[in-house]
Amino acid sequence: MIDILDQQILEALTSNARTPFKDIAEQCGVSRAAIHQRVEKLFQRGVIANAGFQVNPQSLGYDTCTFIGVNFTEASKAEAVEEAMKAIPEVVECHNTTGAYGLLLRVYCRNNADLARILSIMSKIDGLSRTETLISLCMNFQRALPLDLCEPSETRRRRTPKAMPDDNIDC
Repeated sequence: MIDILDQQILEALTSNARTPFKDIAEQCGVSRAAIHQRVEKLFQRGVIANAGFQVNPQSLGYDTCTFIGVNFTEASKAEAVEEAMKAIPEVVECHNTTGAYGLLLRVYCRNNADLARILSIMSKIDGLSRTETLISLCMNFQRALPLDLCEPSETRRRRTPKAMPDDNIDC
């Protein structure tokens, strides 16, 4: 679990990953070294998954975001289909799912013609039986998981929920 200092650090970093450690240290009332050590431990424990920058696909000309559900010809082909998806650079996420699809992909394309090209590539993958494509018209919001969900449920019940900052994106 995370303690209060970890939670303060994570809140600062999830609201702005570029916040200098000295600023976080001042906010938390501890040294920069303590913040650095805590962040390293959060990385080692897998609490912080990465510290990279998120690139806006639209700024690079990828105007179409799609979600593609994938079904297999047979369950034994699942791993091979997943491996084949890794070879398509526009596939940025691949999830094994329950329900209607074996895989759910998030794919960025330049336009509908580019999407058709990618779907054509996918149709040739051995073991893939069919796809269903959902085009995202816009992303209404994206946010980090609220950190108070990491607390034991008894503690959460006693607290009022905090408003989460989110990135509203105009459509």
